[in-house]
Amino acid sequence: MRTLRLRFRWRGRVNPLEDPDVGRERAGHILKAIFGRVLSFARSKSRFVPQLELFVGCSQIAWDRKTSKRAFCHVFHRPGRVCAAPELITVPINYILGVMIHEIGHVLALKTWGRSSERDADIAVLKFLGINLEYRSDLVLEWVSNRVVEQVLRGSR
Repeated sequence: MRTLRLRFRWRGRVNPLEDPDVGRERAGHILKAIFGRVLSFARSKSRFVPQLELFVGCSQIAWDRKTSKRAFCHVFHRPGRVCAAPELITVPINYILGVMIHEIGHVLALKTWGRSSERDADIAVLKFLGINLEYRSDLVLEWVSNRVVEQVLRGSR
């Protein structure tokens, strides 16, 4: 539980990747802990959410981030895996959860409709998880409300 509280302490004060006590490896552990909560929440909402794992440090994401600063995660690189850039830890928790939930939406959309556009993923998230994703910030990233953040991190339905 300590790792999840760390995220709130960082908001706006320090880049956790530059913090010698955190670094890229620790950021990966924190993101995996958060993803575990997101996945548990999603699976409690819909039986159609498959078991997935988060891989932090994917070389394809690093390549994608050279051309798009909003490239933090992707799916379908490897079966059963969501890949994330360690830089995802640098955005507020509402965005971290929004991005992770959106990626689960891609998996749900492909499984359900045989296609997985950005819009398909958002519709799947709304239909199966009951979450309305918004797009905010200069990067136009997926965002969820504080209510959803509380539900996901506390494990309530």
